[in-house]
Amino acid sequence: MDVDISISLELLILLEWIVKNEKNVIDNIVKNALKNGLIQQLNQLPDKPDMDMIEKFYPTVINFLLAMENSLIESLVKEQDNVLTNQEILPLLKKINLADINIKTIYQSTSQANKKIKSHKYDNLNSQQILFQQLLKNWKPGKKDQAN
Repeated sequence: MDVDISISLELLILLEWIVKNEKNVIDNIVKNALKNGLIQQLNQLPDKPDMDMIEKFYPTVINFLLAMENSLIESLVKEQDNVLTNQEILPLLKKINLADINIKTIYQSTSQANKKIKSHKYDNLNSQQILFQQLLKNWKPGKKDQAN
């Protein structure tokens, strides 16, 4: 299977941080998985798995990385001094193809949108419009990004 995976620098930093600082959490996750059925699944594996079997798990890796990245984005948004509420931000972010926008851009944009909303200079726009403007302003598409 020839597929490129693009992982944001922020996600790589998060993964490195978890491995360095949360080893006990990783150990607990693995121990819990073993207690709850992972051992049985591992015992059912053939001695020499074929490529089809291995490729079948490729989406699992992608889903795990996407879940980690989404969790990072949601946590960063929640950490800000929010005027924008999660009910306003998260539905908007779900409408955007996050593969084309990095986490730093999202974090920066939500921070800038919060500042603009607090300043009351943009009272004629709703908070989602301000956030969307900031996302467009901060987004720097790469050469491989699709143009609409």
